[in-house]
Amino acid sequence: MKSNFTETNKSLKFLILPIKNPSEELFKIINYFHKKLNIIVIDDGSKINTHFFKGINKKVLLIRNKKNMGKGFSIKKAFRLILLKKNVSGAIIADSDGQHAINDIEKIYKFFSKNPKKFTIGQRKFKLLKTPFRNYIGNLISSFIFLIRFKIYIDTQCGLRGIPIKYIKKSLRIDANDYSFELGQLIDLILNDRDNLKFITIKTIYKKKIKSYFNPILDSISIMKQFQK
Repeated sequence: MKSNFTETNKSLKFLILPIKNPSEELFKIINYFHKKLNIIVIDDGSKINTHFFKGINKKVLLIRNKKNMGKGFSIKKAFRLILLKKNVSGAIIADSDGQHAINDIEKIYKFFSKNPKKFTIGQRKFKLLKTPFRNYIGNLISSFIFLIRFKIYIDTQCGLRGIPIKYIKKSLRIDANDYSFELGQLIDLILNDRDNLKFITIKTIYKKKIKSYFNPILDSISIMKQFQK
């Protein structure tokens, strides 16, 4: 792990960017945040657009999975590296394919910098006509079941989060290596530390040119299994 990580307020803060088949959106996020946060990019077995990874290791720590291992696997891989460092207060996770506006990542960053013990998550509002149908249905079902079971509405599939160091440690106990890993985080938090959750309203962005790797059948089944634990 590179040794020139920056120190902010006597503690290290990280930005984790899991990505498969990157685009220029990855550059935009890195260029904006590389002087503010220590960035870890996890390439989850990209097969196309790999030229976007050239040169970024001068600004970030780049980790590459030889094959696609899943978003949860990649995030946990970054978590294990973070835990090797001292004085870490936490990490921000963001999708780096354009689904999260830089201004919204900045909102999470600013709040989390002042409240590093709060588990912070973006909260989106979905409109059927402006959201791809499979994403709309997947978010609707997952959030509805969460509401019924835990009596709280959460945008369960939002990947923009600020995670305190103690939850980074706890997250490594979650078995899931796919998208359901993020739901596992929320279930553990609600069951054990509900009052430490903070919502930040963010934009809902689904660009036509962005390809989603969420499998509406397999990933939904995996997500449902988290509710059964």
